[in-house]
Amino acid sequence: ALRERVERQRLEQELEIAARIQSSILPRDVSVEGLEVVATMEPAAEVGGDYYDVLPFEGGAWIGIGDVAGHGLRPGIVMVMLQSVVAAVAALAPQTRPRDLIHVVNQVLYDNVRRRLEQNEHATLSVIRYRKDGSLSFAGAHEDLIIWRAATGKCELIPTDGTWVAATQDIDAVTHDHEARLTPGDVLVLYTDGALESQNAEGERFGMERLLALVERAGERPVAEIRDQVLSALRDFAPVRDDDVALLVARYRP
Repeated sequence: ALRERVERQRLEQELEIAARIQSSILPRDVSVEGLEVVATMEPAAEVGGDYYDVLPFEGGAWIGIGDVAGHGLRPGIVMVMLQSVVAAVAALAPQTRPRDLIHVVNQVLYDNVRRRLEQNEHATLSVIRYRKDGSLSFAGAHEDLIIWRAATGKCELIPTDGTWVAATQDIDAVTHDHEARLTPGDVLVLYTDGALESQNAEGERFGMERLLALVERAGERPVAEIRDQVLSALRDFAPVRDDDVALLVARYRP
């Protein structure tokens, strides 16, 4: 019984540390030329490794979204590594290609996680280079991008391709740059899998269909309201979740 209590206390302390890591590394104030941006990460009962970031540069910004597999302290540490590498490359070479940024992230994480820590964590990651003319260049495998089109009131799903970072040493052959464009009033929605995979008491998942319907109904509202309506619907659908939810909503206002 004593050993069990000690182990529980150790696990609780580990989760508390991981939660502090997650909350402290996420951006607090986001200001990007031409974009109205809000973002939130809601932690679940167990700490995961959800990541998002917005890194402005002159005339645009880098936007990242990802999720480290697993729960607990190690995914939190890997998330900090991921954030640090993305931020460093974006600061040093803001005009770099997205696929090259993903390549550097994979090199550093693979070496740190697989060789030095001798662990098997890996992460989904997409990085987007936004420019104030509305152009988006992106690379990396995460969830599909959602763009609510102001002209039609409908959502467009844009797939991301590639593979996990830190899972294998060489990902160049499957990592490609892709392009998209925002027109005035369009809304970009990024999210982690905790949104889609949240389950209700009957074991039914929230799913993409519900998420798209919510975004389409709220698309004309301010970005903070879109975010809040999605999060409120998720809480109502699945009051208890076992995975974090990160959500970023950005409207293009040139």
